Amino acid sequence: MERARRGTGTKAGGTGAAGTGPAGAWTWTSPLGRVLSGAVGVGALVAGARIGGRRSKVLWASAVAPDISLVIGIAAAPSWKRMPSYAIGPYNAMHTPVVPAAILMAAALTRNRSLLVAGLGWLGHIGWDRGWGYGPRDADGYIAARPRPADAGPEGPVHQVTGSASRRLSISPVRIRT
Repeated sequence: MERARRGTGTKAGGTGAAGTGPAGAWTWTSPLGRVLSGAVGVGALVAGARIGGRRSKVLWASAVAPDISLVIGIAAAPSWKRMPSYAIGPYNAMHTPVVPAAILMAAALTRNRSLLVAGLGWLGHIGWDRGWGYGPRDADGYIAARPRPADAGPEGPVHQVTGSASRRLSISPVRIRT
């Protein structure tokens, strides 16, 4: 009970069990949290565009930068929903709000407009992702705190190919991982 009240104790970013408790209501795991996250993301991008200009290379490069970690593991991903284990750490590190907070803090300390725009772009990306329901990945590579498919194994859901498709292809029923 104490853990739920404080909003700690899960590997889904310390938010309580799948959006429960006070902290869980403010994450991508609840509808309200997704709306708030999306609003923060859009607001940060709008602020970055107003400060740095709509065509700011710094803004848009920093808004895309967190997804560089996807390039690391996209070729070896076992499925579209699951990330390979070696790419989980970089992905989670690039998608934590600590990164834009550090950039924004550096911008405040140095009064550097480019750092401010970069921090807003990065924060905008993370807020936008959370608004669409994309959070940190768990140890298996799935989005943490989201329900997995019931038949998900280590390689993702398993589907049985039978019926006319298998007869047309002259194959026996096979199990395909998607």
